[in-house]
Amino acid sequence: MTSIILQKYIEMMQDLNLGEKSDEGGAPHQPILMLSVIDLFVQGEIMENKIYYSKKLKNTMKEYWSFFPDRRFNIIMPFFHLQGGDFWHLQAKPEKEKELQSTLRIRSISELQEKVEYAYFDEDLFFLLQDSNDREIIRQTIINYYFADLKDKIENLNKKF
Repeated sequence: MTSIILQKYIEMMQDLNLGEKSDEGGAPHQPILMLSVIDLFVQGEIMENKIYYSKKLKNTMKEYWSFFPDRRFNIIMPFFHLQGGDFWHLQAKPEKEKELQSTLRIRSISELQEKVEYAYFDEDLFFLLQDSNDREIIRQTIINYYFADLKDKIENLNKKF
C-alpha cells in the first residue's frame, strides 16, 4: 500500500509548476521549495505537519537558488501557489479564511504573514516524508526530474546542511 501512495507523490513531484516557459526552462521555485522543505525534515526542523514561512526556510531556498544567478528569487510565489498541486495546503490565520480563499496572488512577505498561518501536506505525504527512505526517494525524484545537470552540486550543497 505504501508503494502505491509513494508512487502517487512521485508523480505529483514530477508535475510541479515551473511557471511561464522561457529560454531558461521556466522558474524552478516549486521544486526548490520542496527540496528546501525536505532539507528541513532531515535537519529535524519540521516535526509536525506545519511548514511555516521562516528565515531558515528562506535561507535554505537561497542556497539552492545560488545555482540560478540570472533568475529572480521569490519565496512567496511557490509558498502560496504550490497549493494548486493538491498536496500542499495553506492554513489561514484566524479571521482570514475567506480573504485567503479569494486571494489569487500574494505580493509580499507581510501579506503572506498576515493571511497564512502555515502550510501543511496531505497526511499521506507527511507520513512519507517522516521516513528517511521514502523522503530520499522523493528528494531524488525532484533532483533527477528538474535538476539532473546540477545533481553533483546539489549533493555537495546538502553536505553543508
